[in-house]
Amino acid sequence: MLRPGPTDILNWISRTASVGVAAATLLTVTTAATADESSRATILAPVVVTADQPEAKSAAVTSIDRAALRGEQGLTLSTSLQRIPGVVAQNDYNASQGLRLSIRGFGARANFGVRGLQVRLDDVPLTLPDGQTELDAVDIELVEFVDVIRGPSATLFGNAAGGAVLIETRSPSTEPRLRADVAAGEGQFRKLRLEAGGELLGAATLGAVNLTRLDGFRDHAASDSKLFTGKLDVPVPLGELLITGNAVDVSSDDPGALNADQVAADRDQAAPRNLQFDAGERIRQQRLAASWTHETIAGTELAATSWAGQRDFTNRLPFENGGRVAFDRAFGGAGLRVNKPMKWLGLSHKLNVGIDAQLQRDDRRRFDNVATANGSEQGPMTFDQRESADSWGVTAENRTDLGAGWSISIGARRDDVQLSVDDKFISDGDDSGRRDFSHNSFSAGLAKAIGPSGLGESSLAYLRVASSFATPTFTELANPDGGGFNQQLNPAEAVNYELGLSGSSDAVQWAASIYSIRLRDELIPFELENQPGRSFFANAGKSRRNGVELSLDWNVFEHWRLSSAWSWNDYQFRDYQVDGSDLSGNDIPGIPAQQLFTELAYENGQNSARINLRAHDKTWADDSNTTRVAGFSVVNIRFATETRWGKWQLSPWLGLNNIFDAEYNDNLRLNAFGGRHFEPAPGFNVFAGVTAEL
Repeated sequence: MLRPGPTDILNWISRTASVGVAAATLLTVTTAATADESSRATILAPVVVTADQPEAKSAAVTSIDRAALRGEQGLTLSTSLQRIPGVVAQNDYNASQGLRLSIRGFGARANFGVRGLQVRLDDVPLTLPDGQTELDAVDIELVEFVDVIRGPSATLFGNAAGGAVLIETRSPSTEPRLRADVAAGEGQFRKLRLEAGGELLGAATLGAVNLTRLDGFRDHAASDSKLFTGKLDVPVPLGELLITGNAVDVSSDDPGALNADQVAADRDQAAPRNLQFDAGERIRQQRLAASWTHETIAGTELAATSWAGQRDFTNRLPFENGGRVAFDRAFGGAGLRVNKPMKWLGLSHKLNVGIDAQLQRDDRRRFDNVATANGSEQGPMTFDQRESADSWGVTAENRTDLGAGWSISIGARRDDVQLSVDDKFISDGDDSGRRDFSHNSFSAGLAKAIGPSGLGESSLAYLRVASSFATPTFTELANPDGGGFNQQLNPAEAVNYELGLSGSSDAVQWAASIYSIRLRDELIPFELENQPGRSFFANAGKSRRNGVELSLDWNVFEHWRLSSAWSWNDYQFRDYQVDGSDLSGNDIPGIPAQQLFTELAYENGQNSARINLRAHDKTWADDSNTTRVAGFSVVNIRFATETRWGKWQLSPWLGLNNIFDAEYNDNLRLNAFGGRHFEPAPGFNVFAGVTAEL
């Protein structure tokens, strides 16, 4: 079977968009009412509004403005996300594995990349139809805001929506703009970045090139990233059309995970097998997206998106049999949202309806990875299959203003996901197969807006019940016994029950939430002895997660701000048997029992300084709860200032990481064979840079 070309993808998107327009038109016969928009806060906003979803007043939503985070290294999004309660961000320094992100435990199963969560970049999904997400195409320096919805939100986003991360990048401008970023630091960190914008043929433009190199703090940990981003804001007769393109080329080594004895002997070493087999990966991807938005005179908001791209990937794993992986991926999708206000039965409503569809085609091959004196070389083919994923989703959510500050929201969504494999390596038998997953999701929320009181000048209380599901990704569906799908692996399902309260005044913003999540068939990773570093997956019968989340943003004195976020996590298996052992009652690994982020910042005009503390309680590295990982506390300091040099505005900055040289782990690999759970983080290190803008 031939890989679909650009014409095939565009034709598919055109058909999908046509269906979307028809379906959304029918859905909008039922209408709903407007609600007041809430302003964006720097830390923890109870309301978030985006182009393709209604106001999420009955949910735990945090908004981070990266303009307040000057002086960051910008390797990953973790510096923004780690200040949000309920969020665990790991793996800043191993580009081969990528940022590992979990929200209320969703995503903790991933040994690389993001799983179980929906991620969108400028309202366009980065999450593929099988539920996997890679963040390597995001230029961190372009990010303006990050909105995080904590807890299940499948009625808005569908598959793998145990939480959502909505990334908004800098808009194109018609004003001439030129910016250069230069940075360097320990671990042979170097960054050169150029950005320009202005008017071109009536369109607002933005273009950026980001070149980043890090040799790493461990052996065999080098990475080299080249990232290009272009944006066009094109004037159209109705609404606004934004066209975005990006291309990425990343090469990275994988130092692998160590066992406890290896960590004690030398924290900086690479795993011996990773050196022997030259473990690492190469990624080349191009992606093009178009988003159209329009608001009618009557206040109806329309948003349509389409996107397409291709990804070439090669990976060298630390074993011989099938240890070289390569795939060519084509992906695309389209979506339509209508957000319509109206009066009905004497009440104000706002209805959000939509339809979306995605495709993914992976031509995946595996070869032996043969160790040589100078690294490794590709051996005979052991695996060849075409993997296809198609997803369709229809959603509707209505928010009703009941008066006196009360509102209620009810949502429902239907998703159909089809995953199939066409086995082309039939010398060992035909392992072709197909899995069909369908799911109905729901959400219901009741919110009460409170005027001036002891809780603050404005406050909000809410109750929420919502569900989510997550299909196994193609990688997770891999059959431990050979090719094809693991037919025993089922999607994970969850229901979240939540109570929240927040308040704000001129000086203080705060929020608190308590939740309980009930899960069935949670996806759990494990490894085999003959394939170290490669994860397979099984289902846990039942599990539950209880938690408390608190956050505070307080202007203590003039120029001084205190920000803090604390989480208490009690996650347990309730019904889980594996290999004849009953693990019911064990703690779910990978999530600390408590976590704290707190920061004191001084800002006085052009000068700023920040000192922050990130602390994690103990956790487990395996389902059997035999390997306990100690907690840690890390303190970081940032300095930044601004000055002028002729027409240029210069913004130099300095960062001091881990100033007390704490020993902790940058990443944990759960249920790793032989106790290879640990990827040590660097000790004290320094980096600095300067931004010049014209």
